Amino acid sequence: MGNKQLLAAAGAAVLLGMPAAHAADLGPPPPCTGPMAASPACAPVVEVSGWYLRGDIGMSNQRISSIDNAGVNAGATVSTPFLTFDSAPIFDVGVGYQINSWLRVDATAEYRANAHFHGQQVLTAPGIILPDDYNASKNEWLFLANAYVDLGTWWNITPFVGVGIGTSRNTIQSFTDVGATQVFGNTILSTTYGADKSKWNFAWAAYAGLAYQVTPSFTVEMSYR
Repeated sequence: MGNKQLLAAAGAAVLLGMPAAHAADLGPPPPCTGPMAASPACAPVVEVSGWYLRGDIGMSNQRISSIDNAGVNAGATVSTPFLTFDSAPIFDVGVGYQINSWLRVDATAEYRANAHFHGQQVLTAPGIILPDDYNASKNEWLFLANAYVDLGTWWNITPFVGVGIGTSRNTIQSFTDVGATQVFGNTILSTTYGADKSKWNFAWAAYAGLAYQVTPSFTVEMSYR
């Protein structure tokens, strides 16, 4: 809120400080016929709206830091050899507004397709080593409000940075736990299934990328979030 007020005040000061332009100051329009037709003064004026639509495709690179095992008995220890997600595609659409030459904002709705999860934990107790292999898939709906700062343009290429804030609906499904259980000295395998579960979470984002202006009304971006 404070930054928006400062920007509005600075814009008003620039406008109020500019001298008024009178018709007599401008002079007659140049003739745009004959040799003068190719001059810059006769170039057509292109009006571009500040509103824009966007669409994105990409790939996710998700990570998991830990997984809790509620069935650990006292005196046992648990190690985690690996916890990984496969990459998965991302699709989003959005609408935005170019406020000025360096600041733009947009709102996006994104779907992250199923990313497969693999994990393993090994429970160790006196005389017992029992592994658990986990598999599941995760997908999300993500809704963000974003703001970007364009850092200047060279040869139609504009580097930019940005931030976003919003919410996500995360879904874990098809969860299985293939584990080993010891009964009367014999080790047997068992499979446990988890119910599908969804949860809303706070979401935030930070961006860095490059935008290439193909035409006045079409720009291609490549970014990392």
